[in-house]
Amino acid sequence: MIFKGICPNCGGPISELRLRLGLPCRKCLSDNSIGDIKDFNDLKEVLLRTGKAKKLIDLFLVRDELNDFEDFFRKYQGKELWSIQRAWAKRMLSNESFALIAPTGVGKTTLLETYAVYRAAKGSNVLYIVPTRELMKQVYNSLLNIRKNLNVVVLSSDEFKKAIEDLSKVSNFILVTTHAFIHRNK
Repeated sequence: MIFKGICPNCGGPISELRLRLGLPCRKCLSDNSIGDIKDFNDLKEVLLRTGKAKKLIDLFLVRDELNDFEDFFRKYQGKELWSIQRAWAKRMLSNESFALIAPTGVGKTTLLETYAVYRAAKGSNVLYIVPTRELMKQVYNSLLNIRKNLNVVVLSSDEFKKAIEDLSKVSNFILVTTHAFIHRNK
């Protein structure tokens, strides 16, 4: 069976067999090249080498960054990502907008705190919004712990007001604040 318009790489027609094998269509990957592919990394290498990586390039980049984030998480948390955390991390690294909805103790806060420090360590500025001042203090202290040995500035709302002029000199900071602070200081 041939499916039109669903090759994961070019959006062209693709056979059912190739879809089941996780391969792109014949136009993107010739039958001769299939023997070279044993896993996802081999597929990446072949498509990049032949210059045929199109839509899959984003998947390759997210997968590489996920590996980098997993190493970072392991180093700064001393444990592995759980499968649900890995799924959430993949979505965050893909810049997908979504809500983390799960019971207490599943690792939402640990993941988000580590991700905030990871992004700041990569040169981004992070706005971490929490609902209450008490939670802001907890997250603030936790972030200070995680960011050891990294050049990451962590600020609470109170410190932000004092440091606003100096922030133009800082390229990677995390501002932990409440939604009320954002509302009051548009």
